Amino acid sequence: MMFARKLAICFVGIGVILFVSLGTVYAQRVFPQQTAKKLADPQRLGVEGVNLQISERQEMKIKLPAHQQKLSTDLLWLVDQRYLPPATRLNDHLAAMAKLGQYRIPDSENHTDHIAKHLVYAYIRLIPPASFSILDGKVVSITDRDERRLLAAAWMRIEQLDLLAQLPAVRSIRTVMPPFRNTGSVNSEGDAIHRADQARSAYGQGGGGIDLGIISDGVDNRASAQASGDLPADGAGLTVLSNALGGDEGTAMLEIVHDLAPDAGLFFHDAGTNIIAFQTAIDNLVAAGCTVICDDISWITEPFFEDGAVAAHLTSVLGANNLVYVKSAGNNGQNHYQGDFFPLLGNPTIHDFNEGGTHPPHLYVNIPNGSNLSAVLQWDDAFGASDNDYDLFLFSFASGAIVASSEARQNGNDDPLEVLSYQATAVTAGDFALVVSKFSGNAKTLEVFIYPQDNSAIYANNLKPADAVFGHAAVEEAIAVGAIGAEDPGNDDIRSYSSQGPSTIRIPAAQTRAKPDIAGIDGVSVTGAGGFPSTFFGTSAAAPHVAAIAVLLWGEIPDSSDTVIRDYVLNSAVDLGAPGFDTVFGAGRADALNAFTANLMAGAPEITPGGGIYNAPQAVTMTTATANAQIYYTLNGADPTESDSLYSSPVDITESSTVKARAFRTGYNPSPVTTEDYHIFLGVVVDVKAWLEGAYDLTGDTMRTTLLENSGLPLNQPYSGAPWNYPGIESVAAIPAGVVDWVLLELRKVPTGPADAVRAAFITSDGTVVDLDGFSPVAFEFEVDNDGHHIILRQRNHLAIMSSVPVILTTSTPQYDFTFSQMQAYGLNAMKEIATGVYAARSGDGNSDGAVDILDKNLIWQVQNGTAWSYDKFGDFNLDLLIDDVDVTLFWQPNNGTASQVP
Repeated sequence: MMFARKLAICFVGIGVILFVSLGTVYAQRVFPQQTAKKLADPQRLGVEGVNLQISERQEMKIKLPAHQQKLSTDLLWLVDQRYLPPATRLNDHLAAMAKLGQYRIPDSENHTDHIAKHLVYAYIRLIPPASFSILDGKVVSITDRDERRLLAAAWMRIEQLDLLAQLPAVRSIRTVMPPFRNTGSVNSEGDAIHRADQARSAYGQGGGGIDLGIISDGVDNRASAQASGDLPADGAGLTVLSNALGGDEGTAMLEIVHDLAPDAGLFFHDAGTNIIAFQTAIDNLVAAGCTVICDDISWITEPFFEDGAVAAHLTSVLGANNLVYVKSAGNNGQNHYQGDFFPLLGNPTIHDFNEGGTHPPHLYVNIPNGSNLSAVLQWDDAFGASDNDYDLFLFSFASGAIVASSEARQNGNDDPLEVLSYQATAVTAGDFALVVSKFSGNAKTLEVFIYPQDNSAIYANNLKPADAVFGHAAVEEAIAVGAIGAEDPGNDDIRSYSSQGPSTIRIPAAQTRAKPDIAGIDGVSVTGAGGFPSTFFGTSAAAPHVAAIAVLLWGEIPDSSDTVIRDYVLNSAVDLGAPGFDTVFGAGRADALNAFTANLMAGAPEITPGGGIYNAPQAVTMTTATANAQIYYTLNGADPTESDSLYSSPVDITESSTVKARAFRTGYNPSPVTTEDYHIFLGVVVDVKAWLEGAYDLTGDTMRTTLLENSGLPLNQPYSGAPWNYPGIESVAAIPAGVVDWVLLELRKVPTGPADAVRAAFITSDGTVVDLDGFSPVAFEFEVDNDGHHIILRQRNHLAIMSSVPVILTTSTPQYDFTFSQMQAYGLNAMKEIATGVYAARSGDGNSDGAVDILDKNLIWQVQNGTAWSYDKFGDFNLDLLIDDVDVTLFWQPNNGTASQVP
């Protein structure tokens, strides 16, 4: 059940500040002197009167049976009316619950004589590993359930409450507080103020291809907005997934989005009557394909100092989907208090909201006859683990008595939460005081939110606007939106009711979240479908403006991530308030045109083929993902400008060149520069195959890749040190598949001559030596004659081998295979026959000096034996990530006394 949206209220002699909050326009009052004196008068409601009545309640609380401590106070009053405050009648209490949708008479019952058969709506939380099956036959119906958190929302008869509470598996039973909305042919004034109209005109972008979902109360009378052209028709731009709650705030929010992003696909889902149903609404919109979701719902009993069920669920959804979530920050700037427990002079168990000042010590409200008010108290303990016990009381000045309270027990496994709702009667109507008492435990940080409905109002004294963003609006990845008035001449003043940040998190660790994120425009025109106000106030109106800007931007750059869209929207805001981010405006006032012009960048050109070593001219093509962009390029290494060559057809690269390209489009920032280096040469390739003893698998005709599989290979060539002293800079971002180890290839004109060329490369499991891409033969960029070159293969702890004959090198040199004959290697007995007709480079050269001798055993293997493996320990002769007896017994010992035949 939703609360009324408007009131007309006038008080003589009292300062009145009108503000919009949670779907209602409220009044906040500031004490005149005589009122302050009255409220502090001990004869009316002073320290002694408060102490006496609270003491009496605490005596009753101490005697409360253990199972009844599981019930929220408002349900306890139904189970045992002795706990009702003396000044409150049962029928009045039931009327207040009915107004909140927490109580109803079944169709089969029509008289209060059958009150035990009447129904209440409550959350039932179970203790793991319980099953919901224990509720079978004990409740009338379960409307929603959360299996993971063992939480159910259910209708149950009053007579079932006590029986349910006696079940050991039941942790708590608490009334369901309804969703609160952060409220309020025409066009929204926000379209021009946010400069969305200019963005649409300049970029021809209306949000086409992007689907946005709204979660609010209802879209009952959307037909009238559709008839006036302010909304698209069902099935032709608007899809309603669920509309079970009733109302038209959803209609108004959709109208705003349609004004700013007329081509976007629109979806709607009601918020549901409980947090479980609300989470389902989010899931359903995601499943329908929405990539932007906006809601104006606050669940007022969700945790203030930690992420509750809704916030945790939203965090999970955002982590799993490419989704921008926009949330009204709340209208709690003038109905909120946060501060450390401050003992009241004269009664140290009562909290002094004035914190030692000279003004009245409580929070004060005015509730006319028949009007309602709710209040929520929390403190910074973990939900489900609080052992500090606070209570919340509502005192009537007219009756001088407690008329409502929340006195749940917190003894170690309970929520740090107290909630009360009250409907004033003719006897109690007027001024009231909210009083917090510490029943037991330590001083904690307290936080109170007050929610007046109908004609109720809040006195401003002792309230604090800061740190009033909580629940899923405080999720870091969500965009929490504050409100600026459309009628404000400079659109640079925050609404007094707009919730201010930051958001203080204490559980599981202390954290201060930067909230709200941004500000949008409210007080805008809508059609007023279904009697909804034609001027829409509140952060409920501000949020869809920001959501629509995200839609426009995403429509323009559809391949972007949610993080990019979120950052672009926030980073382009018009800075207001303190320079930079602040906890009043967030990043500032959202600006659609800025979001485009400041952030949009042409897509970086893709150049094909990529740079590399080529032995023939290359025809290079250039493309960009940005439509209507032009690409300019250079071949001399300079960054391109629009004065350089315009790309129109493939560019022939006939000599070594550095190609740079950049895309330009009107209204966009130039793209990043794409650079590709081309080496065009009359060079050769070397194709070699060899086996490494130890790494070779006799059963599979392959070599193990143990080093690669265990991230043991370096990304940079490892031969820069002695004895190789190779200065090459070969490196890779990742080792290609199938690599056994790095090797060093050397080319010599004559066996005893100097090296003409050296390259680091990879040897793979099939014995092939490949270039850095993991599959190509190794390229050497130098000109050769037709006399041929000897090919030398080196590896860090195997003896080097050299081709027995010069190999004629060309751009497509045939493979030289060392593996099938001893005659393939230069010298005598240069390789080892590891199987019949299979030859490999010998292992065991631990110090890489070209010989396998006692030094390799004593100075290398023996020192490293049994130690933790690392790549620079060459005692691992068989490349299996172990330095053990196998290395010396099977590989060093048989090869001891041999040497490389490479001169």
